[in-house]
Amino acid sequence: MPAYVYLVEELPHPGELTVAWTMIGVSEDPPEWRVAASLQRGNPRKVRVTITFEYATIVEARETRCAANDQFSSCKHGKGWFQVPWEDVARWMDGVGAVRRAMESVGGA
Repeated sequence: MPAYVYLVEELPHPGELTVAWTMIGVSEDPPEWRVAASLQRGNPRKVRVTITFEYATIVEARETRCAANDQFSSCKHGKGWFQVPWEDVARWMDGVGAVRRAMESVGGA
């Protein structure tokens, strides 16, 4: 069963000046389901999945997410959120050999 490491971007309110916030998540379900089911609920800012990396197993996905958490630990704030642009995390993931989900394009478009 495939598993996913995904990056979620928290978007600022229109006109709001803020820093980039990225969540590094892991799931056996498509990450879009997770955002719709729980990440958006209770958050006054809009969130969106920007990119997803696919793994053969949940163990591989969790190992990669742990490595990413370690890599960006100096930017961590709260549970799972990092004060770093998602593009920086995606470049790091690409550099360690992560495979983007086939239907993904940069920026989640």
